Amino acid sequence: MVKKKLMNKQRSAEEARGAHNPEVGGSKPLAAKSFCLFIIIIMLNNLINLSLIDVIGILH
Repeated sequence: MVKKKLMNKQRSAEEARGAHNPEVGGSKPLAAKSFCLFIIIIMLNNLINLSLIDVIGILH
C-alpha cells in the first residue's frame, strides 16, 4: 500500500514537471506559431499584389 502511494506521488510529480517544462512542445504554442506565420504570409501576399497593381496602373 505504501509503495503504491509512493508510485502515485512520483507519477504526479513527473506529470507536473512535464506540464511546466518549457522545452516540452504543446499543441497551443505550435498552433499559435502556425497561425501567426499564416497571417504574415497572407499580409505579405496582399502587399505584393497591391504593389504589382500600383505598378501596372502606372504603366497603363
